[in-house]
Amino acid sequence: SGWVVRKGQKIRITGSGRISLGGGRFSSPSGIMSLPDSDKLIKDQPTGGLIAVIGDDNNDFIFIGTDREFVAARDGALFLGVNEGNLNDNSGAFDIKIEISPEGN
Repeated sequence: SGWVVRKGQKIRITGSGRISLGGGRFSSPSGIMSLPDSDKLIKDQPTGGLIAVIGDDNNDFIFIGTDREFVAARDGALFLGVNEGNLNDNSGAFDIKIEISPEGN
């Protein structure tokens, strides 16, 4: 995302649009619950949905979907991605809006 966040900052991410997951399947940021994928990063969330993580050494992925607000649990770069195991056949991009509040606000 190009953003570095600090622990305690409130972050709101909204997503829209759609991406191709390959094989003629398309997904909005909310993902597709009925599409199985045993390799996706967040097992109990919809395949193809918008996800985030803070830090490049962290596996505490956060499901964003079309709209999510959360408080950063650590310092680090904010990464956005797709909840799918095979990204090689994906194309397109979600339209994303990121709002970051100062710590304690």
